Amino acid sequence: MNNADLYAKSHTIQFEVNAEILQQFDYLVNWDKFVKIKLLDIGCGDGDFLVNVLLKKLDNRCEVLGVDIFQDMVDIAAKKFGSMPNVKFTKFDITAIDLSELLKSGPFNLITSFVCLNWVRNQRQAFVNIYQLLAKEGQLFCTFVRNDALKLVYQELAKDPRWSPFMTDWNDFTAPYVDVEDWRQVLGEHLKVAGFTDFRMEVSHGPYHFRSEQELKDMLHSVNPFALRIPEELEVKYVKDLLKEFQRQSKSPVKYPYEMIILYASK
Repeated sequence: MNNADLYAKSHTIQFEVNAEILQQFDYLVNWDKFVKIKLLDIGCGDGDFLVNVLLKKLDNRCEVLGVDIFQDMVDIAAKKFGSMPNVKFTKFDITAIDLSELLKSGPFNLITSFVCLNWVRNQRQAFVNIYQLLAKEGQLFCTFVRNDALKLVYQELAKDPRWSPFMTDWNDFTAPYVDVEDWRQVLGEHLKVAGFTDFRMEVSHGPYHFRSEQELKDMLHSVNPFALRIPEELEVKYVKDLLKEFQRQSKSPVKYPYEMIILYASK
């Protein structure tokens, strides 16, 4: 996450798309399976979607732990919602080998993650950990990007001699299944190795239309992993080029085309 404060102000697409997907695919989850829910939300960000959408859907009948790999995001979430009873936030990497600290709050009978796992390079370890963190008969519901314009955008920007020194690892920040034709089989193998036998994959397509060019620019800037590497005096120009290239790839000033994976699994 490049800019946690900017993300907290500009995550409209993440909020609205996930709310729509949750409404469309909520039949995948047995929300009434447990009287008391212990919920782990992976990649909680500023906690906005977790508290204002997910908790309301669950009628606040749960103990909640939101985790994010970025301390700045955790701090914002804790400041906004940390005073709520039964809601906690902590920094955690879902690919970590040591799960002992998280297991002190678990195991969890519901694990969710919204537009986070597409940033995770070690997919197999992430699902191995999720399986370990789930209680018996626990459920996983997550969304993550399968395809969007960002790979092509980063690829083109990395060819520019002004930006290439800061983007040598650009391919590490693209969605892990973007070029994988048999992605269902690959993802299924990760799930099976982790221990899952009951899982289902669905797909949702965009585009999402931003309300303004500025809103799109702020979102792209907030999640761009390279902006912090750019010298401060060049950052404005870099973000301008980022926006321009995204608009060229998406063939629109405010449209964000995407393909989203919706995954349900149970232990």
